[in-house]
Amino acid sequence: MQATNIIDINVQNFQQVILEGSREKPVIVEFWAEGHEPCIQTATSLQKLASEFGEYIILARIDCATEQQIAMQFGVQSLPTVAVFKDGQGVDGLVGPQTEDALRELVQKFVPKEHELLLKHAQDLLTEGDFNGALPLLSRAHELAPELAIIRLTLTDACIQAGRLDLAEDLLKSIRLEDQDSYYQQLVSALELKQQAADSPEIRTLQQQVLQHPDNLDLKQQLAVQLSDVGRAEEAMKLLFDVLKKDLNALDGAVKKSFMDILATQPDGDALATSYRRKLYSLLY
Repeated sequence: MQATNIIDINVQNFQQVILEGSREKPVIVEFWAEGHEPCIQTATSLQKLASEFGEYIILARIDCATEQQIAMQFGVQSLPTVAVFKDGQGVDGLVGPQTEDALRELVQKFVPKEHELLLKHAQDLLTEGDFNGALPLLSRAHELAPELAIIRLTLTDACIQAGRLDLAEDLLKSIRLEDQDSYYQQLVSALELKQQAADSPEIRTLQQQVLQHPDNLDLKQQLAVQLSDVGRAEEAMKLLFDVLKKDLNALDGAVKKSFMDILATQPDGDALATSYRRKLYSLLY
């Protein structure tokens, strides 16, 4: 069965599919003819790409042997010919037999890039309040396109919501002056509020007590839990891991349990949590 985004074009539908349809999504127009050997590989590759990018493109196939009027109207002089229509206009194309790589390169000019798809998905998750789900997507998008401020800002947003204030602060420091828009200003304010809330009198008191009694593991565990609760997971994990390096069974295993509980609350794919998880495994095994 032919995919729903692959359409055979005739006089009745070519204007609707190609000219009007390309205002909604790019239309890849394939001019071919039955029994014309050079068209076969191009047709196979285009159908594969149409299936792969089904959400983003339409493949419009014109059999020039049966639809000569349309082929003449488009000025086709050689087969196979591939044309790309966007917003009712021809914007790109290739003439002659093509490799799949060449056709893929053409199509990819007009479909969303991987980082764009990741960003869109992550933005939807953030709108739903799923910042833990958004974080790994944004981290990957940032790897793919580190130069894009919108990805960096959205990643900062997710970090603030997830309580990764240390990473959020580093990201904001990296935003160039020309990219410091209203979204940036909102994030600066949000981070400041989170940081103020994370520096509570209870935490300061515990920190002072730990300094005064560095061998009191109960105090260190209490401080780590408090730090984790206000989004200071990196400090909490470091504090507990320093204890575990000296005694893996500290407080009859309670320190290890707290450490693993904090690890479990970190977003999937979080680099810091992954690093500490490996460190823990190195102690265990």
